[in-house]
Amino acid sequence: MNCENNIDLDFWDSSKSFFLKYEEQKSIIFKIFEELSNRFPKDFQKQYFTKTKGNKISQGYNLYGFPYQVLDLARDFDQEFGFNIRILNWVGNGFYIFVYVGHQKAKEFLLKISDSKDFENYYTGSDSFNYQAILNESCKFIQQFETRNHRNIIVFWEKLPLQEDFSANVKLLEFKIEKAFDITA
Repeated sequence: MNCENNIDLDFWDSSKSFFLKYEEQKSIIFKIFEELSNRFPKDFQKQYFTKTKGNKISQGYNLYGFPYQVLDLARDFDQEFGFNIRILNWVGNGFYIFVYVGHQKAKEFLLKISDSKDFENYYTGSDSFNYQAILNESCKFIQQFETRNHRNIIVFWEKLPLQEDFSANVKLLEFKIEKAFDITA
């Protein structure tokens, strides 16, 4: 008999505790996202981007086979002048911040961060939501970054260390979000 088609009864019998723990941990991530969303309301964002659509917290269960939680701030995905900050907790894969910048704003964004270690990776591919491509095909930025051949949103990003302490996570993310808003101002 083929074992790959057999149901693992031990897994199913013991999975309840795993899922209860996962739900507990996911709710903490949502609390972090809610805290950040409250710290960066739509009125604050309008100082930087009049086209902001505010914040959105979402989740899914199958990003390349793994669950995820997302906080989006600004939510303007215009290819030329758009701006979005996305915090992604991709379970089992990492905790990330992505800054989506329309190609007309990308060079200015890069010049403002060229001396920092923030958002040091960039992706110019055609699918700015293909996270496997973003993580595998990104480049470290250099000052000679050229945007004239790019017609897509440019994704600047970095992997962040998820910390045990709730306040430390909020503080780190708040700093990164403020930096992204300030850079694009």
